Amino acid sequence: MMVSMTPADLQATLDQLLKLPAETECVEFKEAKNNYDSDTLGQYFSALSNEANLKGKAAGWLVFGVQDRPRKVVGSQYRPCRANLDSLKLEVAQHTTGGITFQEIHEVQTQEGRVVMFEIPPAPRGIPVAWKGHFYGRDGDALGALNIHEIEMIRGRVGCQDWPRTDNGEIRRGIDRLSAAEEEILFECAKDGELRILGTDAHGKWVRASKKDFVDLEEPALQARFSEAFESLLSRGYASHEAGLLYRLTGSGFDRARQIAEEPDRRKRHRDCENRRIDFRAAISAMRETILASDNPNLVGAHQQSLPRVREECAKVEGDIWCSSHAAFTAAKKEYCNLTRDDIECRDRSQKPPPPRDAFGNYCPGRTLAWEPPARYELGRERMRSLLDRLLDCAK
Repeated sequence: MMVSMTPADLQATLDQLLKLPAETECVEFKEAKNNYDSDTLGQYFSALSNEANLKGKAAGWLVFGVQDRPRKVVGSQYRPCRANLDSLKLEVAQHTTGGITFQEIHEVQTQEGRVVMFEIPPAPRGIPVAWKGHFYGRDGDALGALNIHEIEMIRGRVGCQDWPRTDNGEIRRGIDRLSAAEEEILFECAKDGELRILGTDAHGKWVRASKKDFVDLEEPALQARFSEAFESLLSRGYASHEAGLLYRLTGSGFDRARQIAEEPDRRKRHRDCENRRIDFRAAISAMRETILASDNPNLVGAHQQSLPRVREECAKVEGDIWCSSHAAFTAAKKEYCNLTRDDIECRDRSQKPPPPRDAFGNYCPGRTLAWEPPARYELGRERMRSLLDRLLDCAK
């Protein structure tokens, strides 16, 4: 179970980092007094995560509000609102390998000012972390591309327990478990290990595992799901490119394929998982249509009525949501369930009230006016629709 750090623990960790003689591959200091480029931040996330894996560290640290040379706390006003700071987790997860994001973002108030400490988990076992498709690393305190030797070192590691965690802090059991589509591909090519990516103008691209083609003209989403599963197998090191359109299972891929072939209840488990996914999509889609059809004054009530069902349906499929979709799924569910009346009504509190007037339309400076900005329900409706669509996307 993940234990949250107390203020004393955070202060002790910060003091320990400040005492380092210089920045290391796993520790980076930035002043970031007001703002910081999000793309550069993502590159440091990739680099510190990969280096933490290579160095066997429990975490990498990116610290805002500290000047490195000479080393001193200068304070940072980077995203002073806690909600904006937490939203950075999803922003990073959308561009990293497997949807990996910060283990936690800590704020420490010191006499010299506010310090923001980004706790970055080490790269998952066997999978280097990329930012927008590129692997980053460190040479001393310099940011750069992760070299091929380091990439292969991470892919060869097997002992790192660093997958995303559940809401209550426990490590997600079986997070390296394959999806139904990934297992289906491995099962079909367990004998000869051959995989191919084929395609035509009419059918698009699809996966061929041994002699079975995963192509379905009536359901393109299913075909795309197997293509995504194929890419995931490559990233996990279960398959590798051989030549042209041909790919082959690696040693670990063959081992996993044989395990799958020997499981007697594999078909039933996949069928149950697929049924849960279909039921979830049907339930969320029905709630989405109900909310979109609700009258403006009833929109808040419709949201409140949908909450128990959303929580119930999400709980049913959460164990089936793996890897890249898990962070987005959890974030969308949490954001939808935490919507308030103000979030839905979207009233512009900065808008000034109209001047008070009498029955004849004359301006009356002495009168007071009980006035509230008008609700902009369409913005709230669009926000709710977007969150439900994100949940649906995660269960494709």
